[in-house]
Amino acid sequence: MTKLFQVTIGGSKKNVALVQPELANSKSNLPTHHMFVIDRSGSMYSSINNLIAQLHKAIDVLEKDDLVTISCFSGLGQSEIVVQASPVTDTVHRLIDTLNFTVGTTCFSEIMSKLNKAMESLKDVCAQSVLHVFTDGCPVVPWSVQEETGRVLAGIKKL
Repeated sequence: MTKLFQVTIGGSKKNVALVQPELANSKSNLPTHHMFVIDRSGSMYSSINNLIAQLHKAIDVLEKDDLVTISCFSGLGQSEIVVQASPVTDTVHRLIDTLNFTVGTTCFSEIMSKLNKAMESLKDVCAQSVLHVFTDGCPVVPWSVQEETGRVLAGIKKL
């Protein structure tokens, strides 16, 4: 099931995608793959330390067998997967701490194809993949905000 809708936060509308696949009975005993996406663009400057703290809390409440992929994005050509399909370890926490600064503008859509490949590589060993996005939702791209929104939603639908 996929639902696309908008919510209003601080007086501005934000797009939300809820993707909730049905699990096959044969996969119910497999771990979940949690993909965390961190916005490190300049608009996150005053929030980045809080974002990092929230990310630490989020991964600490996962099931012990679950896997995490940590990725970040900012401007065009500035997206990367920092941790791919790892159990939560002290090393993962240390890597998260290195992401506490901002760079560039905001382009969401580039990271989506990288995450799609990461998810596809785990489809047989994980029950499901869950996407967690930490962002203020302010794209700055050379194309329209509507086109960027369309690109992001198309990428989410592929997941």
